[in-house]
Amino acid sequence: MTKSPHDQMLGRDNPLDFWMQEASLHTTVIKSISPAEALAIIRSAFSTSWIDKIVSAPEKGTAIQSSRHPLASLILLPGKKQTKRVLELGAYLRDLYNVPNLDQVIRQMKSAEDFENTWVQLAYGYRFLKLGVKDLKFEPDIDDGRKADLVFNFESQAYLVECFMPEVKDSWQVEFTTRTQKQIFDFVTDIKKIVCIKAALREAPAFSHDERKLFERAWKKVIQQVTDFTPMVDETDFYKIQAQEISHLNQIQREQLFNKMFNEENCRYACKQALMDKSDALNTMRGKGKQTECRDLLFFHSEKAEETMADLVTRLAKKMEKKVDQLRMKEANAKGLLIVATSLIHPNNLSEKAPFDRMHGKVVRAHSHVEAAILVHPADGPAGDPRYSGTIFQTTETPKAGELLNRLEALEIKGPLL
Repeated sequence: MTKSPHDQMLGRDNPLDFWMQEASLHTTVIKSISPAEALAIIRSAFSTSWIDKIVSAPEKGTAIQSSRHPLASLILLPGKKQTKRVLELGAYLRDLYNVPNLDQVIRQMKSAEDFENTWVQLAYGYRFLKLGVKDLKFEPDIDDGRKADLVFNFESQAYLVECFMPEVKDSWQVEFTTRTQKQIFDFVTDIKKIVCIKAALREAPAFSHDERKLFERAWKKVIQQVTDFTPMVDETDFYKIQAQEISHLNQIQREQLFNKMFNEENCRYACKQALMDKSDALNTMRGKGKQTECRDLLFFHSEKAEETMADLVTRLAKKMEKKVDQLRMKEANAKGLLIVATSLIHPNNLSEKAPFDRMHGKVVRAHSHVEAAILVHPADGPAGDPRYSGTIFQTTETPKAGELLNRLEALEIKGPLL
């Protein structure tokens, strides 16, 4: 098989062997499972032939819109964050092995579109298992013939759980981020080099939290998915791109960082493009590469108005309401728990209390069978271990449910979970 230019540059003969080599550099974050064990479990669960197929499939998309399966992207670019997610997945699959219908969850994860939603389902299945609940089961049948994500028993009360990660984004932000990324990669296409991408964004008063988080998520996705998307012409060089937010810099700082001709007041983002030696590609991927020359690219802020937090939470509430019917199981007199992974629940956004109160009323208080809505977002623990942080919107202060939810919250706070 002919190696791709990216494989040649990194000295990568076999993607899985290369992943093992690089993963050994990141084993301090999740100590409960080794890279070898995690990869063996994942290959067994998904099948060796399927894993081999997705990691060897040629890239037919772009760096912005990859055609690869998300799991393949995690394996093919074994940086610290990607390696942590692979280890996390291996630990979940190992410890949930005896939970009924795990095979159905794995089948869903093979769909690229369902991968992230199903990840939340696995993550919370693991958490409820750690809490010691009884009769934990994936994909239980519910009243209307459909399936919920989880069912379990806690202190003689049955609970149905529905987990999902909705897409709730400001349409202006999506358009702006996509356009900015396209501008960046247009430069890459012009120079016809293989590109290693690194993003760094800074918090700044002039840069709204929602906008920063959206841009950060978009760049993380690009980092995870970048592969051999453009042919290499020169056999010795490639380019590294580093993006950073610069709206909070004063004019003197701008002049120090950028050429004077670029001192535009409405400049919001900058991208530093550095020429690297191909022989240094592996060190660059590990964050230790050296650049030989560099140029600066600036991108400008659109003046379109963005949606308010109230608008975004209202749209989130509508999506949550559609999930409420998947929390009904009259035969077991089950109570429902709705777990939603969303960046909207970041503490910076909770200062706007009114929209969340309205969501609480429409989704939780208005439905007697829904015990609570748990809104979370991924967050690293002090040691960099994966956790979820968020807020619980409970319908009543029933002792059993209160104890369950308190223990679930304490589990995340105490950590590490893996």
